[in-house]
Amino acid sequence: MTYWFYVLLIAVLIIVVVFFTPFIIKYRRRKDQGSRVLETVKADEESDIIPREEPGIESMSITGRSTISVTKRNEDIERYESVRVWLDELGKKTFNKAMVDSWLSYLQKFCEFTGMKPDQLVDERIEEMASIDRKKRGQSKRMLNRFYNEYKNRSQPGACVAFTALKSFYRANDAAVNVKTPVAAVVRERTSIPTQEQIRKMADLCSLRDRALIVFMAETGMRISEILGLKQKHLGPEFKASEGICAVYPPIKSGRKSSPLVTFICSDTVDLLQKYFEARQREGEVITGESYLFVSSRGTGSQLTRVGAYKIILKAGVRSGLITEKQGVKAFHSHCFRKRVQTILEGSGIPLNWVDYLLGHKPRGAQASAYSLPTDRQLNEEYQKAVQKLQIYRISRVDGGSIERISEQKTEELQERA
Repeated sequence: MTYWFYVLLIAVLIIVVVFFTPFIIKYRRRKDQGSRVLETVKADEESDIIPREEPGIESMSITGRSTISVTKRNEDIERYESVRVWLDELGKKTFNKAMVDSWLSYLQKFCEFTGMKPDQLVDERIEEMASIDRKKRGQSKRMLNRFYNEYKNRSQPGACVAFTALKSFYRANDAAVNVKTPVAAVVRERTSIPTQEQIRKMADLCSLRDRALIVFMAETGMRISEILGLKQKHLGPEFKASEGICAVYPPIKSGRKSSPLVTFICSDTVDLLQKYFEARQREGEVITGESYLFVSSRGTGSQLTRVGAYKIILKAGVRSGLITEKQGVKAFHSHCFRKRVQTILEGSGIPLNWVDYLLGHKPRGAQASAYSLPTDRQLNEEYQKAVQKLQIYRISRVDGGSIERISEQKTEELQERA
């Protein structure tokens, strides 16, 4: 009996050692890493922003910088008066904290690149503006250009954003640098615009909700985030009357990517949405003006998430044979529908500024937003020119039930092939 007791005890000890050893090692590593980070932070605080002995420009590099977190570095740089002035100016234009944090990190990189503090950058620029020496007056401009040329080796779009952020910093402190902002090279994506037949094939293999979502995107060209935020109250009175084309009035959104003031959906989308609402009502959901157009499949009436919408699009594209799983979102994504709508609207002879109104783009031309102001009725009449090319199902309300039968047949064929 004593023999088996000791054998069991030894086995238990071995199991405990094997199970807890990885956790002990992981804890020790975290502790050592934390002590190293604290030492780095202390060293950085002693040297203010960047411990450099020579503030020369030629030998400076962006890579190999401090390992302190972005949040900590941003908090450090916000201590300076020039940065606080800049943040106050940015607060008048945007409430996007992610963008502000990103711009602060670009300023931090520029300070590391030049070896100067933010206040020193402003003071030096003000001295340049008062100087009569031509070489000295262009010092800040040369620093910006050298910073951009080195940063663009990592990412040209990121370098352009950083350049814009730094110009904004100088301008907010009354020390503007007169240099043209570089423009990132436009790279044409290797994405194809789906045809009417391809979209119909995708929709046939989907559930009622997913089919309505795909057809809605294909006929409006709205961004996926805008569509998911729509509620029944955002649909025009034509929706309940079933009078063909129905207006959609998205909630007004401020910012760089504004939403359209009005856009339209064809009669087939109206039919699909009405059938979708009826199906939700049969499941016990109470449809009101505050009900989202597209909800989660969990039956709670909660808004469909963006990730869920992306999965719907990708799954439909793969099942229809439009793309393969390996190609994924690089070959087909929600913006392909937006490109399709813009291409069709422009090809139908609609004025370009009016196309921008329907898609939520910034109107083209310096005076477009002030002088080109089409009414909702005029936009409706122009949209009707493209209905034949935009709509996916050329069916009447009476024939709408055939879509369900088509979906069942297509799904059964797909399962048999698998």
